[in-house]
Order: sequence, then structure tokens, then C-alpha cells
Amino acid sequence: MNEDIYKKLSKKYSPEELVEGYVFPVELSEEEESKLREEILLVRQEKLRQNSDQERMFAELVRLKLQITDYIKAPYFDPNLHFGSFLTEYLNVIRRSQKEFASDIAIHPSRLNRLLHDKEDPNIELTYRLEKHSGGTIPAILWWKLLIKKQEYLLKIDSSTRKKEEKKVKNDLRLSA
Repeated sequence: MNEDIYKKLSKKYSPEELVEGYVFPVELSEEEESKLREEILLVRQEKLRQNSDQERMFAELVRLKLQITDYIKAPYFDPNLHFGSFLTEYLNVIRRSQKEFASDIAIHPSRLNRLLHDKEDPNIELTYRLEKHSGGTIPAILWWKLLIKKQEYLLKIDSSTRKKEEKKVKNDLRLSA
């Protein structure tokens, strides 16, 4: 089969052009393929061991950024995946204590604790600090969208506050379509 492909292509192209322009499939036995996979895995593991702490941290930050992005795009809200839970994961990635991190971003440790446990929502200024702290790896807008996702969910389900606030409105427009 591969020889047929080669013969057909060699009529149109020189051997040099074929080498530069095409990857010919290699037919391997199951045993050869298994051995090749093991070799690739060993090379990959060795490369990972050779990564510096900074490279590993960057890879983990990118992983966290992708998790946040995927969650923001998801059509559901999970109360266990809030701003604080992702911030907790961030602290784990950067290997900093709450006290050290609170100092790094100039907030009181008790406020950080409230943020981590979803007892307080962040402000925009904090998202800017988080972006700066992550070296720009996790943009402020992603941190902010976590809060927006929660607010959208609360807006949809909070019928008691809606009814309470509706009672405060006078002369509302009564339009018919």
C-alpha cells in the first residue's frame, strides 16, 4: 500500500520534495507499537523531571486558567466551583500560605479567608492584583467572570428578593406586546 503511494507521488515529485513534503505512514506490529509508546512515555517523563520548578508552576497556572475558562463556558453553575475555590487552587499551585499571599496582594488575611470560603465577593481591583500576581497568566477578566457566573445564577433563582424589590416600585410601565 505504502509503495503504491510512493510510486504515484514519485511521478510528480523528486525524492527531495517527497522527503520535505510528505510523512509516509509506518506500519507497525502491535508489539512494535506498544514498545514505541513505552519509549515515548519514558522520554516524556524524563522531560517532565527536567523541568524547573518555575516551568512546572507555569504549566499548572495554564492548567488552572483552562479550567476556569472551561467552567465559565459551561452552561451550568456549580456552587462548589466559585471564585474562592479557584483562588484556593491558585494558592496550591503557587505554594503560598494564606498569610503570605494576603501580604503579596495587599489585603487583610481575614478578607482573603472570606474570599476563599465564598463569604465575600471580590472587587475589580482585586482581580487586577490577581492578574499581576500571576504574571498575566490568568487575566483579571477570567477572575471577574467567575463572579458574574455566580451572580447570573443568583439572579435566576432569587425569587424572594425579586418579589420584595418589586413591591418598592411605583408607576411601573404596563406594556402589552
